[in-house]
Amino acid sequence: MAKVKFSSRDLNRMRKVYPFIRKRPVYVLQSDSEIEIEVAKITLDNESSKTYTFELLFGGTPTVTLTPKDTSVNVFISAVSSTSVTIGASDSVQAEIQLTAIYVADS
Repeated sequence: MAKVKFSSRDLNRMRKVYPFIRKRPVYVLQSDSEIEIEVAKITLDNESSKTYTFELLFGGTPTVTLTPKDTSVNVFISAVSSTSVTIGASDSVQAEIQLTAIYVADS
């Protein structure tokens, strides 16, 4: 399992410039390794399974989480690869599912 460490960095302090009036800080998050994240909304329309193809090209198999909007349906992952994920549901229902795929490259 890979770990990622994020640090906050002020972009206006990257150069050694000492003006009379100091610029307002502009903070960004910087990680120590490569990370790819894709978020998608999937709609099941009276289906018990659906295959979603990722828009990003992951370097390996990502970690995928599913969150149904309606709590009366049970959703699970049948298969996952670097290009797609197959989602299954407990019943043929209309449901909206939030998908999050995260890939962290090994350092």
